[in-house]
Amino acid sequence: MTLDFLANLVSGTIEYRKKETFKKIRIDTRILEKGDCFLAIVGKEKDGHDYIEEAMRKKASVIIYSNDHSFSKEVSRIRVSDTKQALFLLASYFLETYRKPVIAITGSNGKTTTKEWISYFLNDHYKVLKCPKNYNNKIGVSLTLLELDDTYNYLLLEFGMNHEKEIEELSLLTHPDLAIITNIGSAHIGNLGSKKKIFEAKKEILAGMDHGVLLVNGKDPFLRRMYNPNIFKVGLDCCVPKQVKTTWEQTTFVLPYKGKEYFFETPSIGRLSLSNLLIAIQLSLFLCIPIEELQRKTKQFSNLPGRLEKTKGKFILIDDSYNASYESAKNICSLLEKEKQSKIFIFGDFLELGKYRKRYHKKINRMLKKIPNKEVLLVGKETKRIRGKHFENNKELKRYLQKINLQEKIVIVKGSRNMHLEEISQFLKESL
Repeated sequence: MTLDFLANLVSGTIEYRKKETFKKIRIDTRILEKGDCFLAIVGKEKDGHDYIEEAMRKKASVIIYSNDHSFSKEVSRIRVSDTKQALFLLASYFLETYRKPVIAITGSNGKTTTKEWISYFLNDHYKVLKCPKNYNNKIGVSLTLLELDDTYNYLLLEFGMNHEKEIEELSLLTHPDLAIITNIGSAHIGNLGSKKKIFEAKKEILAGMDHGVLLVNGKDPFLRRMYNPNIFKVGLDCCVPKQVKTTWEQTTFVLPYKGKEYFFETPSIGRLSLSNLLIAIQLSLFLCIPIEELQRKTKQFSNLPGRLEKTKGKFILIDDSYNASYESAKNICSLLEKEKQSKIFIFGDFLELGKYRKRYHKKINRMLKKIPNKEVLLVGKETKRIRGKHFENNKELKRYLQKINLQEKIVIVKGSRNMHLEEISQFLKESL
């Protein structure tokens, strides 16, 4: 791609011409390499223009910018009116140029886990470009699109949202060929107001689908109501498991397929996440992955960091600190309901519940009441509605954990992302 072509693509003006080509387009100077193009995105917390000098020190060949800036040395540069819009224009170009089938995933819980299951199942047969980490907003999805080239077979994306129309925008940007809705839960209910509105927002994934297939969790009370010949209700009318058994150590089930029955086992995921695994299996079967291979790979799968991640040592740590919702808390409580071994539950606030925050935090008391032989440790403002020992911050909680005997106990850590309970999980891992 030449400098002139790039400028035309982003509706920009070439302010200075030196290098005519570039390698990759980056918005983060930490991963920028010599010869890359640096795009100075203006974000809510950081302004990419503050990093232009660093980009030049790393020998970026092109700078795309929008705000007034005094350049310390000459470098090829293109000025645009809006660097975010420039990113979206570039993403659309890459998708159109290297068009591959798009698999898009949304839902209140389990998007990342489902994405990782699918990638894991497909990677021996196809080259899959998946969005890294939690790149599930418009900027993250666009950055993923910039990595496309002719070598990939599939593009695997996550669609997150906080408000209405966000998923619609992502769907219209990427035009999914295969789409997934994992479930309708309480996450972001504070922003949208009700589960019904969350359901309507998740359905926006259909906006950019001219054709293709939608897989949904057939056990979800909202999703099971959807009717369309191209909608497959996993767990209800396809990929229906039998003899399901879940404990905090493992999940097993039998899956009927083409007149035979296949026994599956995997590290503990609980019934909430079982639906995500079944969706990943069904999609893989659609893409001609042999069921015997899925059976073998399911047994070998390891839970993702911070998502029911189990570590054994002097005690057993179940790290579920990546994020939290009422539904995921219910899932982990159900796994431990019949476990007699001594347990310590560490909960941080469940956020983005709005007017429902009091109700959902109080409901956790009912779940914990069913669990024997436990201690409940709490941090945050909202968790004061849960019965247990309360701490003002993570530092205070750590001091308490240093004093008590954790030997041979099961320790569970769970809270919303902004509670930073990964600090507690890391502290406990160092004690194992």
